[in-house]
Amino acid sequence: MNTAETLIKNLDSSVDIDIVRKYREGDIRHCYADISKIQKKLGFKPRSKFEEGISDLVEWVKRQKAVDQFEKSQRELKEKKLTK
Repeated sequence: MNTAETLIKNLDSSVDIDIVRKYREGDIRHCYADISKIQKKLGFKPRSKFEEGISDLVEWVKRQKAVDQFEKSQRELKEKKLTK
């Protein structure tokens, strides 16, 4: 299960994943965590599993007041020629 699917499940949502293939110049489009160095050098051990962290995030998000500014942000990115 990927991050989007995990979020959708935790939010009890039925939204479809829509990958639009638009991005800003300089965006990091693929990123994977490798914590082996911090584990080795500092003895770091995650306190919770990914799924638990997502659950905590979802509970926090539900308490926030959302303001949808997606269209505004897309317009600004286009005006500044930052999207492809």
